[in-house]
Amino acid sequence: MQTAWLKLHQRYSEVKTKALFFTTIRNLYIDQYRRRKRVWFISLTSEHEHLSASVDTGGENTKVAIDQMLSNLRDIEREALFLHVVEGYSANEIATLTGRPRGTVLSLIHRSKKKLAALGAAD
Repeated sequence: MQTAWLKLHQRYSEVKTKALFFTTIRNLYIDQYRRRKRVWFISLTSEHEHLSASVDTGGENTKVAIDQMLSNLRDIEREALFLHVVEGYSANEIATLTGRPRGTVLSLIHRSKKKLAALGAAD
């Protein structure tokens, strides 16, 4: 309920009607349900097989390798990729959160994935 009230307050600077408030609550619930239900599929292309084969499953070594790869990304690329992959936000939601256009967010995500794939292939 608090999140719904905050969303309405940010958008309209007040909660106009009870119906709008309950609709917002319902929509937030549906969004959370869909986000939890989302299933992540891994592509079986040779590119992804190569990336998964090159990553060591040795815990600390993997963490260091990932940190090194992520350090090659710009801050805004890292932020967009984190929000999309780890937090599960859509491009529209990331655009709203960061105040950037949706197209910019999509290109940031695409570029960061492309850079990481190139770095993984180089190792």
